[in-house]
Amino acid sequence: MSWRGEAPVDLSPVGSLAIRWVIERAVEGGNRVVSLAQWSKALVAHMERGLTAEMKAEVEAR
Repeated sequence: MSWRGEAPVDLSPVGSLAIRWVIERAVEGGNRVVSLAQWSKALVAHMERGLTAEMKAEVEAR
């Protein structure tokens, strides 16, 4: 999904299917990935907004 004419962030470096699911669900809900950043032990997806309470509950239930 592009935003304001920007190309979407390439999610291919995200190897975890569980994390990909969270990102994709957040994007489906209207959020967007701003960038992916490598931290010391993890690849972090920076989102435009935090996850909603509903999304957090869905992740926790899963």
